Amino acid sequence: MPSPVFQEIHRHEPAPGARACLLATGCAFTHHFSASFVHGPDPAHAHGWQLEIDLADRCRETVEQLSATYNLFLTASALESVEPGRVAWTVAADRALWLTLEAEPPAAIALGEAGRRGLRVQISTPAAHAFTHRLRYRWRWAIVGETGS
Repeated sequence: MPSPVFQEIHRHEPAPGARACLLATGCAFTHHFSASFVHGPDPAHAHGWQLEIDLADRCRETVEQLSATYNLFLTASALESVEPGRVAWTVAADRALWLTLEAEPPAAIALGEAGRRGLRVQISTPAAHAFTHRLRYRWRWAIVGETGS
């Protein structure tokens, strides 16, 4: 499967001082998926936010890899850097906006074209020798300054 399947989503009320959290669950054939999505300020950037995703696939059959796939409306010209576990884009508008995707090891990130106006990005991790397979990654975005003025 190129991406997990979800049928339900639940909002968890954060404790005071905590960040917003959603929990998604679903199943497809012998796979039982869950994912937590935690959103909040990015401690690395004063004007930044991050979305942390912790994805799990519980399956008693052989799983070759666990992946999450996204289509982005960004072209290769916006790429700032590409590494196996990190991809960064710079998007110019009224302000400079950085978008970064980071995968926790042993996961890796692969890029591909999705037509003339977009990219497809996939985060994948090899299967663990267990019944629960995990994939952790985060999206970060930050406004880093004015452009053109």
